Amino acid sequence: MMNKPHFKKINNIPTLIVNDKPFLALAGELHNSSASSDRYMSANVWENINRMNVNTVVAPVYWEMIEEHEGEFDFSSVRSLIEQARQNNKKLILLWFGLWKNGLSTYIPKWMKKDQERYPFVRKSNGEKLYSVTPLCDEAIVQDSAAFRQLMRFLKAFDQEDQTVIMVQIENEVGTLGTDFDYSEEALQKVSEQVPEVVERFASKKGNWLECFGKDAKEYFMAYHYATAVDSIASIGKEEYALPFFVNAWLEKYPARPGDYPTGGPTARMAPFWEKVTTNIEAFAPDIYVPNFSEVCEQFLSFQDNLLIPETRQDIQTVANLFYGIAKYNINCYSPFGIEDFFKEESKQDQNVLVTLAIDASAFRYAGTGIPLSKAYEILSGMSPLILKYRGTDKMFPFMKEKESDRGMLYGLENCEAKITYQNFQDGKIKSSGFLIETGNNELYFVGVNASLTLKAGYGENYQVGVLSLEEGSFVDGIWQRGRILNGDERYYISVDNEPKVYRIEYHQY
Repeated sequence: MMNKPHFKKINNIPTLIVNDKPFLALAGELHNSSASSDRYMSANVWENINRMNVNTVVAPVYWEMIEEHEGEFDFSSVRSLIEQARQNNKKLILLWFGLWKNGLSTYIPKWMKKDQERYPFVRKSNGEKLYSVTPLCDEAIVQDSAAFRQLMRFLKAFDQEDQTVIMVQIENEVGTLGTDFDYSEEALQKVSEQVPEVVERFASKKGNWLECFGKDAKEYFMAYHYATAVDSIASIGKEEYALPFFVNAWLEKYPARPGDYPTGGPTARMAPFWEKVTTNIEAFAPDIYVPNFSEVCEQFLSFQDNLLIPETRQDIQTVANLFYGIAKYNINCYSPFGIEDFFKEESKQDQNVLVTLAIDASAFRYAGTGIPLSKAYEILSGMSPLILKYRGTDKMFPFMKEKESDRGMLYGLENCEAKITYQNFQDGKIKSSGFLIETGNNELYFVGVNASLTLKAGYGENYQVGVLSLEEGSFVDGIWQRGRILNGDERYYISVDNEPKVYRIEYHQY
């Protein structure tokens, strides 16, 4: 029997192994409710997903559907989702919508929602209840753990051999949204108590939460209780079927204060703390809708070496981020939200909702994204064996225009220099992005959008560089399939435009 999906370091980079082979999850996340109906998926979703050339679908599993009555489990919806994914030759990353989703508890079963004596909600400072079970409720965590155990047991029995499901996200963007703290009597008492030993080690001091963390005490307190709750759930799941588990994060956005984002969740500031107090989570994954893509990636790689992006923007700049994220940050999963949207007529987002959530409306403008994103996925899927072979080495060279003053990049290759020149920013155009892979013997591949490539002699060298061969083409299972051979006028200027493309280039010195 093959090993279950897991992470293994290749070239010192954590790499997802599926069916005993390295795997790059070129994914798309469904809308929240799509997977609740197999008929809806068949009629409205799978055809659009297949047009996007993704190899993985990120899809929710809903606690309220699998345990409608306490202790009675029905996995027919999960079974149908897996069977449909197999029929469409897709892998799945499952999102466990359990106790918390976007700071609220809307996906818990009805019998829990009705029993707030057993499963109390977070309290605001004015005593008002937030529609979110407090992470201090041990019984709620036990119930979530029991349901998650049954889910993982089902996945092992039904899917271990096929490995359709390759990872699981536990909960979704946890934290308190609408209050900075749980102002229940229990929480107010516990925040004045001595912090646990693992927290002392992180803080490098002893005392209560205020003494250890000052003005940030409430946020660290909530982070500890959310993190240990999620870790406890993960631990129970791993006892049944130890797939890779991760958690995702709603990012803080200026001028956010605690409570304006799910407070206590694994934000860029809190994720290093989460990492220290958990033992069963493989990755802490940012949901990136903000324009400062690189900054967020670097923040989340400052304390871990495994980057997943399970949810990200829909506009055309997601194509640029995809290329750069894979080549620069070695991401193992990239997944624009609402993947079934991209070949539909663009709908109008509720601006009030976006303002409330501090989300940039441009992130959801998917008109014009479908064709270049599907082409990018087609290219990357075919060449993923090459990418996974060379990432983490000195043979992969990423580029992306991040500000107007960026003109390009100059890279030293083995036997020449590569000058990449960016195009100017322009509405409706993807910003310049892509990468080179140098495979040896004066051969390289140029991949991306809206940039040009010039090969030249190194500074001070007494030779010139000529192009022996310039080929359009594509990869199939990592093998180059040559298209046109470009020569004459078409060889003078090696460039990619707004439609993603890959070239194979051979050069020589003369």
